[in-house]
Amino acid sequence: MAARRSPQRGSAGGANASITTADIVGTYAYRFGGYVMLQVRPWWLTGIGKLKIAAPQENIAKVTGAHRSSIMPIEAQDSPVTPATWTLDGTIEIHKDGTGTATIVFKSVSKRIGKRTRRLRGEFNVVVPGTDRLWMMSQQTWLLGNDTYTASQELVQVEAVRVPY
Repeated sequence: MAARRSPQRGSAGGANASITTADIVGTYAYRFGGYVMLQVRPWWLTGIGKLKIAAPQENIAKVTGAHRSSIMPIEAQDSPVTPATWTLDGTIEIHKDGTGTATIVFKSVSKRIGKRTRRLRGEFNVVVPGTDRLWMMSQQTWLLGNDTYTASQELVQVEAVRVPY
């Protein structure tokens, strides 16, 4: 039986093994879940979506996509599930060791606050366990106002898998 080759360039654990942002260009389906603190109580957040990573310029690539999410308060009786639809736009950068960062702005398609569209900015730590998938975890999230950024307490994990469409 032939040995399996790593999807990354170079040999596994070898000195020349490396990855670049260009190696992750493509379309991914993803799922996420985690916790958010809103209104002084914890909420469960979960969702699914698709994102596209474009060809990078100087190792930084544009990320676009959309997802659907649901959020529900954890500590309440008869807790309602609140669904939402979001678009996303941001950047991702991967270092030679397969770790990196992403900054993404999420815009609500389904919910508005007054006449404003709800917007969130998330910063994520990223690891590439192979060129066909990404793992991300939230590092910091802000609610975006007209000229303000308000920190949001959020901890979310994301798993993305490359898809052919």
